[in-house]
Amino acid sequence: MRHPLDESCQALLTLERVVPERPGAVLVERRDGITWFLLDNPRAHNALTVTMMRQLAEAVRDLAEASPGIVAVASAHGSTFCAGGHLGQVREALVDPQAARLMSESMQTVLDALLDLPHLSVAVLEGAAIGGGVELASACDLRVGTAEAVVHAAQVRLGVTCGWGGAARLVRHLGRRQALRLLTRSEPLDAVAAREIGMLDAIASGDRMALVHAAVGNALHHPAASVGAAKEQIVDAEHDRGEAAEIFLSVWGGADHRAALQK
Repeated sequence: MRHPLDESCQALLTLERVVPERPGAVLVERRDGITWFLLDNPRAHNALTVTMMRQLAEAVRDLAEASPGIVAVASAHGSTFCAGGHLGQVREALVDPQAARLMSESMQTVLDALLDLPHLSVAVLEGAAIGGGVELASACDLRVGTAEAVVHAAQVRLGVTCGWGGAARLVRHLGRRQALRLLTRSEPLDAVAAREIGMLDAIASGDRMALVHAAVGNALHHPAASVGAAKEQIVDAEHDRGEAAEIFLSVWGGADHRAALQK
């Protein structure tokens, strides 16, 4: 059976074949109970090439079939989180309206799917999130930043607006007023200002594991299935699917539940 993200993966692969190749990759690593999506394009401030978009789509699709857990999106090098889409490729190829539509619709599907996964997700901002990087951060449940983190929704300054569905996700996270302010003023926010509007859930220091812990707290230590079920119920409520009881029953009487009752 085809996964809903298969179409986006194929669309991005088609686009990848017609644009000039650029360096960069999305690395997937699993350690300490966390699946890491690591953005690896340091020369372009982790701007996403079409190849990286396709790799991200495949990673999200694969994670949708995995057991619930925690996923963290971060820079592979601890520098800029993400500078959005690769402007070189935009200038070279994505000026074609059909190509732009293909990229936009595919990335919106991918990032919406990331946010709706039955996995607790965290964006780790050790530097700046710019333009589409803010949209990528909005595709995670939680966002944690170092004191050096910057959030800059630069789209309107560049004469465009959100291309990856970020506006709707920012309204979900921040509310209409703060999302409107963030997107229309196009001003860089430091970590403190970003936390004040709700764009960052925590400001912390230390290695990436410490940053994730600052965002998710004890969720790291609770049974992954029940954390995933709680996340799934929240997504169910947001989309009014009416599946909360079925999600509850999926963990009721399970091994983790029985073990907790015996303590």
